[in-house]
Amino acid sequence: MSKYRDIIISVALFLILDVGVLILNFIISAQIKQDAISVGLAGREMMLSQRIVKATFQIHFIQNYGRGEGKRIDAPREELKQAAALFEQTLEGYKEGKKVLDENLEPVYLPKVEEPQTQEIVTRALAIWRPFRRKLEPMITARDSVDLAVSINTIIHALRADSKLLDLMSDLSFDLQSKAGNRAEILRLIQSGGIVLALVNFLILLFHFIGKLRQRDEEIERYSQGLEEMVAARTKELRQSQQQLIQLNENLEVMVENRTKQLRDSQAQLIQSEKMASLGQMVAGIAHEINTPLGYVRSNIEAIKETQSEISVLAKQFEVTQKKLILGELDDFETVLRRNHFLLKELLRNPAYLQAGLLLDGAVEGLDKIQDLVINLKNFSRLDEADMKEVDLSAGLDTALKIAHNVLKYRVEVTRDYGKLPLVKCYPAQLNQVFLNILINAAQACEKPDREDYQGNIKIKTGVELNKVYIEISDNGVGIPEEKLSKIFEPFYTTKPVGQGTGLGLSIVYQIMERHNGKITAKSKLGEGTTFRIELPLTASTASESSTSGLFTEEEPETSLFKS
Repeated sequence: MSKYRDIIISVALFLILDVGVLILNFIISAQIKQDAISVGLAGREMMLSQRIVKATFQIHFIQNYGRGEGKRIDAPREELKQAAALFEQTLEGYKEGKKVLDENLEPVYLPKVEEPQTQEIVTRALAIWRPFRRKLEPMITARDSVDLAVSINTIIHALRADSKLLDLMSDLSFDLQSKAGNRAEILRLIQSGGIVLALVNFLILLFHFIGKLRQRDEEIERYSQGLEEMVAARTKELRQSQQQLIQLNENLEVMVENRTKQLRDSQAQLIQSEKMASLGQMVAGIAHEINTPLGYVRSNIEAIKETQSEISVLAKQFEVTQKKLILGELDDFETVLRRNHFLLKELLRNPAYLQAGLLLDGAVEGLDKIQDLVINLKNFSRLDEADMKEVDLSAGLDTALKIAHNVLKYRVEVTRDYGKLPLVKCYPAQLNQVFLNILINAAQACEKPDREDYQGNIKIKTGVELNKVYIEISDNGVGIPEEKLSKIFEPFYTTKPVGQGTGLGLSIVYQIMERHNGKITAKSKLGEGTTFRIELPLTASTASESSTSGLFTEEEPETSLFKS
């Protein structure tokens, strides 16, 4: 135990310092939390003072200038009553220290202010508030309208009291913030001191470990000298043997490396060219699909923007009204109120203002459509899923259909007859590329301008057979000649006209299926159409689960018409 004594002492000191700092941190943090509540409620007092003045104005205007339904003053009167109660409750909390309601109307404890300067501010605020509260009583308790002279007198008194209360609450908030800042500074000093002391203790412990390590290094160096001589002799023998092997393999490695590099470069260039061609078609289609909702989003926003000038004029006019009330300039006050009423009436007649909600809903709907396109594009690429995982092939087919929507919608009808499929372990991004290539080829095969009554059709059928999942994609297009059908999966072979195909699409599809231990076959009849069948193996667990699926259910085929 004696050799570990220094370590035990250092660790004990470190724990004592850490616990002490944590206790002080907890105590001061609790005080800072109480200070934060006090500061927050002081800020709320300023807001409540303004709400009281606002509610007073609303009651006055509704009962003297309102029309029809506007004469109902229950809402502003209730707001005035609630704001006055919260304002008075909080002031008494600062003076006596008790539970009050916070911003969320939840009870919190408001501590009593202790500093003489802060107590004086609270006392002055109560002295202003209590006569102001008595002035507000007729407006709060009256069941019918209040006398016009009493209402105007209350408003004038409210403006004067509001200005004084705002100043006092601002001073109160400043004092409370200063107190909270001082406590936070103390907390920072305690934390800094604890860190410094812990660092010093750590350095002492580190120097002790370094000394011990030096002693061990000296011992290891003595023991390793003899071992190094033995290793050196054995290494010399191994190097001589390796040199002979290196000379024999050097030429062969260079040849294999050069040939492999050439093949990889060629393959990468070919695959990249095919991917870029597919990417160009996909981007053009997505851009077209995004442009339509983007157009009416912009149109709706521009319509809403036109109403801003009228709202700005109305706001400025109400600002003039407020200044006249504050300054007591009531000579032409009736004219100002009529002007306010006229501007408000004109704004309510503006169709764009009245239908702003519908316009914004339309804009949100357009943005949702754009978001759906982006999500489908992300699901199609699945760049973050480079490893094999269990996926729903039906969802992958639907995603590929949405990505190819711009190619399909003017050419074909798509009929989906999905069976109940289990999850299949695969590379999702690669299978999505397989589905997209076959769907685009099928759509291009359904172009028959020489027949006016022709309607292109693509049918997608899925199901489970024994221990494998199959996907059949059929079209009623031009078909493939029998002598060419056996060559369609060969690299650089294409049945399309010159300049319309690279001959790599189906070759890449075939390689992807081989990587999945799957199978792809094609049946075609010239002039009637082509059917591609994809088969993927199931694992033992998923095969047993799907062996009885579909025996007692029969799903109706789902038809989707891709037309504008």
